[in-house]
Amino acid sequence: MIPSLTFFAPPNRALRPPKHHHHHHHHDKELDWGYMIERAAEPSTDLLEDIPLLEAIADTHQLDKDHDEDKKKEIFKKIVTAILSYHILPTSFLADDLAKNSTFATHLTLPDSSLDGKPQRIRVSAIPRLIFPPGLAVNLRSRIIVADVKAANGVIHVVNHPIFPPSSIFQTLFFFSDVFSIFTSAVQRVGLGDAIEWRYVPGKDGSKGSVQGSPSTTVFVPTNKAFATLPKKLKTFLFSPFGEHVLKKLIQFHIVPELIVHSDWIHNATDSLSVASSADLDLHEALQYARFGKMGLHHTKKSSHERRHARGQGKSDEAISPAKCGHLQPPHIPHPEPVYAVNLTLPTLLANHTLYVNIAQYEWRLPLPPHKSTYHTKVVAHGVNVGFADGVARNGALHIIDRVLNPRKDNDHHHHDDKEKASGVDEWDGWEDWLIKWADEN
Repeated sequence: MIPSLTFFAPPNRALRPPKHHHHHHHHDKELDWGYMIERAAEPSTDLLEDIPLLEAIADTHQLDKDHDEDKKKEIFKKIVTAILSYHILPTSFLADDLAKNSTFATHLTLPDSSLDGKPQRIRVSAIPRLIFPPGLAVNLRSRIIVADVKAANGVIHVVNHPIFPPSSIFQTLFFFSDVFSIFTSAVQRVGLGDAIEWRYVPGKDGSKGSVQGSPSTTVFVPTNKAFATLPKKLKTFLFSPFGEHVLKKLIQFHIVPELIVHSDWIHNATDSLSVASSADLDLHEALQYARFGKMGLHHTKKSSHERRHARGQGKSDEAISPAKCGHLQPPHIPHPEPVYAVNLTLPTLLANHTLYVNIAQYEWRLPLPPHKSTYHTKVVAHGVNVGFADGVARNGALHIIDRVLNPRKDNDHHHHDDKEKASGVDEWDGWEDWLIKWADEN
């Protein structure tokens, strides 16, 4: 038993049983396990997040053929146990503590090496509202409706929706096709699907299946709007047979392999980077270091808050497309000194090209009693503001940007300007003269 935990508890009204299709025979007081598994494998809004978990546990098609009810019940029990584990944080956090952080490790660790065997994470974000302090949401969809219910072994927060384990990065982006269809199409077109995917592949002729793809990665994802800012001729060229090799290199620059990078937690999943023992990096602890191997973690501002148990922040309301949900924006006043600020130099899938990322968290104390604090974390990737940071996925982290990153851009990662620099079109001006040559040389 966990001695002190946090539990996100959905009320009974949030746990509605599935509606049976008219062609399924329904028995009173008896669950149709075959239908439950069949429905869990459907790409529905409510159960989309179940698919990778279900695939990692068993080959549902084979189960459906065998009609092994005992086996189906056992699998369903494992699925429910995993989902409940995802509602548990192994440390007790009050709502004020949750508001200081962006992501938290849950009690769920998947047996398929997802996140390099580290616990799956949730994203806690602030919900903007007229009445302060802001409310809190978990993974965008679930909202905390009753906070800080004390229990003998921790604290309970009542949420209005169950919290499902996340899909892989690729599946998450594919689901929001109206926002990320150009990026996912580009990824598939240039053969980089496995770089951001982690999926169960059934074996052939009854043999055991396996999980394929990348279990640990970070992606800075340009939206469809980001691609729309490129010059029209450049877009046409990139998605033509002649520009495919250039497109691949641009996509590779947006992918950080074998590193899980959140604004408040970093994990190195490979020994090829000189990060001590592939240890997790708590960014407050990381401020003690001047440099961390190739990853280039630099301290820019120490803080009196370094020893706090949690930090970070986010934003959003339930059932909203991630691309429309940036971090909670504070009032338009000059930034105070940051609680913490770091610069990261990250390797990318594009050989010999690094990505500069700046992270800074700010704290505002509300003027009205009880004078609680609200937090805002600003993330800048290669000079581009990240509109939505710290998206959690089964196999890593995703950060959404509204500009395509330019690997040739002269980026001063130690002193970035808060304002957007050049517009997307200006940044790519004259691409005919340099882009193809650059791609051929790299």
